[in-house]
Amino acid sequence: GEVGDVVTIEGDAELLDESAVAVIDGYGAKYETEIREYLGSTLEKTIEEYPTPIRITPRRVRMY
Repeated sequence: GEVGDVVTIEGDAELLDESAVAVIDGYGAKYETEIREYLGSTLEKTIEEYPTPIRITPRRVRMY
């Protein structure tokens, strides 16, 4: 969509048994710059604040 569009994603959420540190490599490689620049934080601080990884499997996407 274009900027300003509303997008909703419905899905199933699953709490993962492993720690955030165990699954962070791919996430960190993809989002570390954004975490630092836009959120003013670090990957390590994000792991401290959100220690439980959640896997979301999308089922339906809607755009308005």
